[in-house]
Amino acid sequence: MVAKKNRARQWRAAGSLTALLGVAAQPAFGEAADVQTACGPVNPLESLRQQYPGGNPRDSRVFIDADRASVAEEGLSMMRGSVVVRRGSTTLLAPELRYDGSRSVLAGESGLTVLSDALDLQAQVGRVAAERGEGRFEDARFYLRKRVGRGTASTVQTAEDGPSRLREVRFTTCPADQGDGDWYLRAQDVQLDFDSGQGTARNAQVVFKGIPLIYTPWLAFPITDERMSGFLAPRMGSSNDRGLDLSVPYYWNIAPERDATFTPRLMSKRGLQLQSEYRYLGALGQGVLYNEYLPNDQILGEDRTLWSYRHQAKPAPDWQAKIDYSSVSDIDYFEDLSTTLNRSSSRYLQRQAALGYGGPQWDLFFRAQDFQLVDPRRRGEPEPYQRLPQVMARTRNPQALAGPLVYDLRAEAVRFGRDGNRQGERLDAELGVGAAWDRGGYFARPRLAYRQTQYSLIDPVAIDGEQNPSRGQPIVSLDTGLRFERDVDWATRPFLQTLEPRLFYLYVPERDQSELPVFDTRLPEFDFLRLFDTNRYVGADRQGSANQVTTAVSSALRDGETGAPVVEATLGRINRFTPSDPLLPDEEGAEIGDSTNLAEAAAYLGADTRARFQIEWDDDEQTAIQQVAEVRYQPEPRKLIGVAYRLRRDLGEPLEQVDLMGSWPVTPELAAVGRWNYSLRDDQDLESLLGIEYRSCCWAVQVAGRRYVRNLDEVDQGIYLQLELTGLGRLGDGIQSFLNRAMVGDETMP
Repeated sequence: MVAKKNRARQWRAAGSLTALLGVAAQPAFGEAADVQTACGPVNPLESLRQQYPGGNPRDSRVFIDADRASVAEEGLSMMRGSVVVRRGSTTLLAPELRYDGSRSVLAGESGLTVLSDALDLQAQVGRVAAERGEGRFEDARFYLRKRVGRGTASTVQTAEDGPSRLREVRFTTCPADQGDGDWYLRAQDVQLDFDSGQGTARNAQVVFKGIPLIYTPWLAFPITDERMSGFLAPRMGSSNDRGLDLSVPYYWNIAPERDATFTPRLMSKRGLQLQSEYRYLGALGQGVLYNEYLPNDQILGEDRTLWSYRHQAKPAPDWQAKIDYSSVSDIDYFEDLSTTLNRSSSRYLQRQAALGYGGPQWDLFFRAQDFQLVDPRRRGEPEPYQRLPQVMARTRNPQALAGPLVYDLRAEAVRFGRDGNRQGERLDAELGVGAAWDRGGYFARPRLAYRQTQYSLIDPVAIDGEQNPSRGQPIVSLDTGLRFERDVDWATRPFLQTLEPRLFYLYVPERDQSELPVFDTRLPEFDFLRLFDTNRYVGADRQGSANQVTTAVSSALRDGETGAPVVEATLGRINRFTPSDPLLPDEEGAEIGDSTNLAEAAAYLGADTRARFQIEWDDDEQTAIQQVAEVRYQPEPRKLIGVAYRLRRDLGEPLEQVDLMGSWPVTPELAAVGRWNYSLRDDQDLESLLGIEYRSCCWAVQVAGRRYVRNLDEVDQGIYLQLELTGLGRLGDGIQSFLNRAMVGDETMP
């Protein structure tokens, strides 16, 4: 059982069992180390290093200091009283030593202490070959230098140019005042090779609270931060749909910048699945290739697979490249098998290859993109159109034209397809000319633009047989605003208050767009910047007509010393002077006098409390179209209480949910975490989670129960258990990241 180290910050930790002497790439290690420091030191000999610092490790000379020295017989000397022997970076301390000059051997029988770069130890009896740097110690206590860990051994044999060997070993990462510790690893024979960074143990057993958990006849493990091949911690879990779920990963350290993991996964209700992951990192970029294969699913009766490939690179300055491809054998894959690449909150898997350039004046973007539907609740829906390919260019900022005049340009060319077959091409371009006056206290930005969109279609996409429809529309806008600020005092604290009224006029004449297809256009997500957009749609297939004015006002109260916001609020309203016809399916039209009202506010009640509110209000219906309200209290990383309310009525099925989440220490060792996600519209619990974590100085246990809706008519539930032995690894289902997602209410998966 070994550990694999996370070689690059961009790579996700792949999980680990460090084996004997420490933790590699284990997120909880830093937290555990802090607890250990608070509970007590693991290495009590650390304080001696300030009194006896080591020397040059390449210096092979031997220096001996003692209070008294005498010659017992020819070739044999006795040194007594604070004996200090130094050789390179190694120091030997003893109350008395015998020195055999004929063999250059130092021996002590009344206690010895050795301080070295790799290992500190105390022994009752010991012998050291002074010139060769070899030693043998009995009844020893040892403390690792480069990793947290300590232990005992009946015999420790050290060698300067070879591996050290320990017999009858007990190892733990628990503090020194806990005796053997709450957990320890027991092995008959251990070899430590500090040159290769590898150790091996024979007849090894993990004991927790006096109960043997694991036995293995042979064990390989890292003793430095370097990676090595071997088995990782097994993962165990259970659910209604999969039954008992057991995975045993094997890690292959191929090269310094390449590795792979192979994981047999046994699901009692599904069968045996093989997972594999290959990672690489080099001058041409970094990437991950991942695969899962389940032959003959015992429930479904067919083979099931998942493929995923991700690559990122910077081929040249200002250029970035990306490949992201994922595919599953069927639409129910994520719901049934709960993979580590879970996308259960997504409607589609995205496949794309993209190349982008971001220069000082221009942005360029090239992409080929495809999708796969993976949401069983939307079974039978058509997948989005493929972009094969898509090319976009735009000016990064308005460019100087003449005097105060500036121009901006945006263009896109894309070929749409479905099932690999061409459906049509679209060319969309918008050229704008305007001016930008900004005098600090006020600004004005008039702009005149023209947008042209041209199609080349094939049947059956072509509407009424029109294969080359087009649309051209001028866009006229004027964006103006004022900026005010003043100093105010409140409760003896200085503050800066800002007030920014803004007026935005937009005119776009109406055009008949009934012959234009809808490839990728939709209504936008909730965003206050929508008030100042020149198009109420996202995508080029529709350009909304407009004769409207937006009035908005923003205000903020900021700390007078730090400038940090205390309260921020914005209120905006769109007044339409002419009708706006619906241009998308299921979209409601806006009549004369209709208006859209948006408001948002945020309050920062101290450094640990935040409240946020957003709403879009329809005057005609006298109801909220979208609404978000959230309060979050987080004084420390492991302390969180949050409540959120979400409402949306403008896209597809209405959504109205309440989300409660919390994580809080009950005692210094015990913490609780929970989440409740409830659908008000369906009167149904979407997810309920309750978990507890007990964390001591050197181990932790996490237990969680979860009940969640898999789709509209199925509910799954399970119990998750994880035991973490600091410095050894985690035994269980690996639920730490799952609990973290519950704490923050984040439904996205890695």
